[in-house]
Amino acid sequence: MENSFACDEGELAWKPYEWVMETDEAVSNIKHYLNETLFEQSLYEFALTYENERLLSFEKKSLPDNYPLLLTK
Repeated sequence: MENSFACDEGELAWKPYEWVMETDEAVSNIKHYLNETLFEQSLYEFALTYENERLLSFEKKSLPDNYPLLLTK
């Protein structure tokens, strides 16, 4: 399952959902939006505000069903 490669920011790898949600090794803010991104049909805009690398606020705004999507092939 795991394919990984090195990049400028470190190692990029596919991991199981449970691992991502439970570990401290994934980016800390992913827990705020991964569930909706993967499992919900609705569209959302997520806004996370930081100060000195500390999360100050998290906002989730529903987008309309006809919101234009950028799809590439």
